[in-house]
Amino acid sequence: MKLNIAICFLLVFIFSGCGTKEGNDASVKQKEAITVAEPELDIDDSIDGQYLAVFETLNPQITSKITGAFTFSREKEIDELVGDVRITNAGPGLIHAQSVRVGRQCPTMVNDLNQDGIIDAYEGEVVYGKIFIPLDGDLASQSSHDGEFPKGDIYGNYIYARVTKFSSFMQDLRNTIDHEGYVKLNPMEPLAIEGRVVVVHGVDEASGLPVTVRSVGKAEAHQSLPIVCGIIRKIKVPPGDDF
Repeated sequence: MKLNIAICFLLVFIFSGCGTKEGNDASVKQKEAITVAEPELDIDDSIDGQYLAVFETLNPQITSKITGAFTFSREKEIDELVGDVRITNAGPGLIHAQSVRVGRQCPTMVNDLNQDGIIDAYEGEVVYGKIFIPLDGDLASQSSHDGEFPKGDIYGNYIYARVTKFSSFMQDLRNTIDHEGYVKLNPMEPLAIEGRVVVVHGVDEASGLPVTVRSVGKAEAHQSLPIVCGIIRKIKVPPGDDF
């Protein structure tokens, strides 16, 4: 009798153990089946909609009053980026280098370090900083179309507009290997476009600039002279949506 009871307990233990192992295996497989990949983090998610910089003339005694603006627009759904510059009265037939800078202020006459009455490229760069985004022939790359800048018409007006993929634009900004002297973002550093400044350069060689006017880089003093500057702000309500 005692032997039969012992055998029964042994059989129950064996079958219970097998059932537990199968249960554990089934639980593991179930967990593996419901595992879902986490969505990729978009560190530039906050960049959306339109941004605007309204220009102010920097050296009106040389150029007279110049008007214009820069717009920067991202459309997330279609991965599109648009950069646009419009300038009026900047001098007929002149090429104008233009760029977004790393700084967050536009220079004033307080920044005229050598007191010659002109804000030159050297004095301006002390305030608005190095080039971050050149607004040249290719918005997707900082350097592929370096030097291809817009040219004003016979009235000194021009419109610059470029469209590219926002993803390509950001990939290039974070490419720290091929920086070629431009300011780059770290791999996980988000784009902070709001608050940065846009600067446009270039006056007629016959403007009669004094020898005290300094340049930056390889450009001549008249080519690099800053003529307008504007601070980029987020457009809270797009034009036409406030009615």
